Amino acid sequence: NSEGEIRQPRKVLFIVTEMDKEELQTIMLAYLSGVDEDHIMNNTYEGDEEERVDKANEILLESGIYILDMPEFTVDSLSERIDEYAKMYNVKNVIFDYIQNNGFVAKEIQAKTKIPQREDMVLLQMTESLKQAQRRNHIGILSSVQTNGQEETMEIPTVSCIAGSKGLVRKLDGCIIMLPPKRLEKQAIE
Repeated sequence: NSEGEIRQPRKVLFIVTEMDKEELQTIMLAYLSGVDEDHIMNNTYEGDEEERVDKANEILLESGIYILDMPEFTVDSLSERIDEYAKMYNVKNVIFDYIQNNGFVAKEIQAKTKIPQREDMVLLQMTESLKQAQRRNHIGILSSVQTNGQEETMEIPTVSCIAGSKGLVRKLDGCIIMLPPKRLEKQAIE
C-alpha cells in the first residue's frame, strides 16, 4: 500500500470433492508457472520450466491457500470443516467444488428428518448450510452446481436451468450461468 506496508494474502480454503488434491495442485502450478500440466506430471521440463514450477510452488506455499479433499462430505462435516478453517486458520474465503448429492448428504438429511429427500431438497439443504457457514464466520463462499438439462431447450438460458433452481436460487447472493453461447446470443454479439 502507499505506506509501504506489506499486505498478507487473504487465506482461502479450497474444498475439492471429485478431483484429488494433487490434481488441483498441478492445475494451480501450471497456471502460476505457465508450464503445461503434462510437463509437470511427467517431469518432462523444457528450458526454464522446472525453475518456473519451483517458483510457482514457493508462491503457492506462501499464498495462504489450503486444499481440503472431502469426497464423502455431509452437510454437518462440511459446516464443521469450514468453521474450523475460519477459526483456526483465519480463512476468509472458501471455494467449494461443488453443491451436489453425493449420497452421504441425502442419507444424513433423511436420518435427521425421517423423510426420503428429493434431489432439489438435498441441493437446497447444502446451499442453506453453506449460506449459514458464510454468515456465521463472516466469510465469502464461492461454489457451483450443475444444470438440470433445461438449458438444452432454452434459446437463452435462465436460472431455471440450475439444478434445484427454485429454492436454491433464492439463497444465492449472485449467480452466473456459464455455457457456450447459443444461436441468439451469437447473433446479439454480432
